[in-house]
Amino acid sequence: MWLKMPSGKVHAVATIVTGTAASLSVFSLGGGLYGLIFMFVGALSGLFLSPDLDIEKGSISDTFVRKLFGNVISKVWRVFWYPYGKLSKHRGLSHALFIGTTVRVLYIGTPIILTSFVLNFPETIPNLPYWWLFAGLCLIDAIHILMDKIL
Repeated sequence: MWLKMPSGKVHAVATIVTGTAASLSVFSLGGGLYGLIFMFVGALSGLFLSPDLDIEKGSISDTFVRKLFGNVISKVWRVFWYPYGKLSKHRGLSHALFIGTTVRVLYIGTPIILTSFVLNFPETIPNLPYWWLFAGLCLIDAIHILMDKIL
């Protein structure tokens, strides 16, 4: 019997549950308040930076952006991610553990960094455990990919 691929809503619930559990684990294992916050934010960023951003018809990420920011920002979001979706077929590069996460972070991070240089943002960045953000997103991507493979 073939099972249907998990829906965006199922992935979203898994993201929230896993992100909460992982954040509390980081805190209880000595990661401190910043570890808890950054892991949680990194995990929840998976709601927006999903491996499914390469789906041409849209994903649950698009739904979250539209509900939070409106139709105009949602359309800009889709246009921004369109070239990313053309990089490979769905469940290709985007669903490669760690690599897909890194590509999406670089894809969205590059324009942000370039804009910060153009706008002359502060040159110093506070010394905070930013790697927890990436770890949270990697964890959520791993859960997403695993769910796609086994459910």
